[in-house]
Amino acid sequence: MYKRLLAILLILFAEKVYTQQVHSFKEIQAVDSIAQTKSSSSVFAALYSKTMLKIEEQLKQMDTATINQIQKLEINFADYFLKACNEFRDSSKADKTWSAYFATTNLSAVQLQLLGINAHINGDLWQALRDSFSETQIKDISKTVFLFHKSLLYVYKDVYHDAIIQNRKIKSLHGISLGLSEKYGRHLLSKWRKRQIKLASFYYFNQERFEKKKSSIEKKKVHIDNMIITGL
Repeated sequence: MYKRLLAILLILFAEKVYTQQVHSFKEIQAVDSIAQTKSSSSVFAALYSKTMLKIEEQLKQMDTATINQIQKLEINFADYFLKACNEFRDSSKADKTWSAYFATTNLSAVQLQLLGINAHINGDLWQALRDSFSETQIKDISKTVFLFHKSLLYVYKDVYHDAIIQNRKIKSLHGISLGLSEKYGRHLLSKWRKRQIKLASFYYFNQERFEKKKSSIEKKKVHIDNMIITGL
């Protein structure tokens, strides 16, 4: 009897892992499909597809529990970008978080990449964290999100390198700062990540602070959008 029960539990566990891996693969395929189009969505989708593949590569070295956590976050995070793309495709209306990306015309590839990064991290990440982790889990996700974040840093190097080549202002800034601008970009990504974890935590434990923090982050995001659009 116990052997049968154990066998059933193992089957259910394996099915859960397999299902999550299939969903993760579907998300990668969906993002990659958008990357192959000629729409404005394709610019960030190409970058995002690269990030997701890097995450999958890193997962091979991790334990099953960590893999499940990261893939759950990965799926929920990607869904916000896919939803924004589909909404704009179907109605030509942009989600508030993605409005600067979709509604602004005549942008360079570098500007679209930076606007996409800003929207996805400063607008979508806390929601994906909320969707992926319960009130009790949210307290202990820093390590999981950091592992997820490492893949973003790998891709950031490529983005920064391309930006130096394609944008004279960024190239000048890189030269004047003796390369410190690249490190500052890394610092900002880390700061944004920690801020989103804190926001997701406030959502569960302190609604008043959550609303204030969310409003503050949204204002900062809009400011960064404007800097990208008018300053590059």
